[in-house]
Amino acid sequence: MALYHDNLELIERVIALTVRRHALKQEDADDFTSYAHLKLLEHNGRILATYQGRSHLRAFLVTVIGRLYQDFRNHRWGKWRPSAEARRQGELAVLLETLMVRDQYSLDQALEIIVTNHGVQASREQLERIAADFPKRTRLRIQAETDLERSEGDLRADGSLMARERRALRRHVVIALNRILDDMVLEDRLILKLHFHDSLPLSKIAKRLSLDQRPLYRRLEKILNQLRAELERQGLTVDKAREVIGDTFDVISQVN
Repeated sequence: MALYHDNLELIERVIALTVRRHALKQEDADDFTSYAHLKLLEHNGRILATYQGRSHLRAFLVTVIGRLYQDFRNHRWGKWRPSAEARRQGELAVLLETLMVRDQYSLDQALEIIVTNHGVQASREQLERIAADFPKRTRLRIQAETDLERSEGDLRADGSLMARERRALRRHVVIALNRILDDMVLEDRLILKLHFHDSLPLSKIAKRLSLDQRPLYRRLEKILNQLRAELERQGLTVDKAREVIGDTFDVISQVN
């Protein structure tokens, strides 16, 4: 743990470098930053304990944090696949869909990243034509904005390790929930969104999605049980998740 505390400024610089290199949006950058700190602190700093001084510490951290980014990326977007239409149009279309659909960049932001980070010369009009053929996708995300904003205030008021670890844990729960939701089929995600976010009764959801109403009650119960089971499989209990992100976790608490 001493290596972490003694080199915290360097660690944060390497994390920031990784964020810039991968052109992460602010939300994703914040999530990865917390994820990286959490992993470096896990098991009493086991990852950093592998450093034996055979290379410069900065080079070691670049390698370690680069691997953590790959783990973060796989956890968050591992199940995402480019559409058949994007694959049909080629590498540029796959890259554009990845940036716009998976990473939620605007067309202009995606154009800047494609030109600046990937060295591909493309015009806005060309990307517009490509994007017009992408199939529509719906993604349900857990937003813990109120609690995350509160955590930022906690850190400003108290820079202690405990505050930093709690913030990291809160981010970890949000990432875990989003990973589970991303693995769900589209229709199950829509049912959750319509019922819990849009407050629609199951009778109206059944009409909107052209589903039989009676089996929908059992299906919702099954979805919620799946959410809780998958969360627990990742080492996060219902009580722990509710403790760190509060009402955001009410969707899970509906399960008896």
